[in-house]
Amino acid sequence: CILRMAGHDFMDYDVATGKGGADACTDMGDADNAGLPECLYEGEFDGKVSINDAYKHFCDKISLADFLVLAAEAVMTFLAVGESKQTLTTSFKSDFQFGRTTSFEGCEFAVGALPNPDNSCNAVER
Repeated sequence: CILRMAGHDFMDYDVATGKGGADACTDMGDADNAGLPECLYEGEFDGKVSINDAYKHFCDKISLADFLVLAAEAVMTFLAVGESKQTLTTSFKSDFQFGRTTSFEGCEFAVGALPNPDNSCNAVER
């Protein structure tokens, strides 16, 4: 859920307008995001700890935009095996930069902005 959310958040970046990217602005009404609101608010798996539950403890210290990136990096590190775990840990710790701003202006620009998987890599490079 968090990996999907973080991916959908940064993949809506529009070079022409400068809108989108890792700004925690994702239109939850877009069909591409079906299931994300419930997952983020209610949680998933046993224990049902949600990103909402986790973020409320840090919302006065870090932007939601930064928190989503950190949470996604934590999940990737947790799931990594072997040498990949140490490589990711080192890379994420040394390369992370705080300062993303959470967008509150509405996310209508994000509707339909995600790359179409049918178009493969060309859709991502648009």
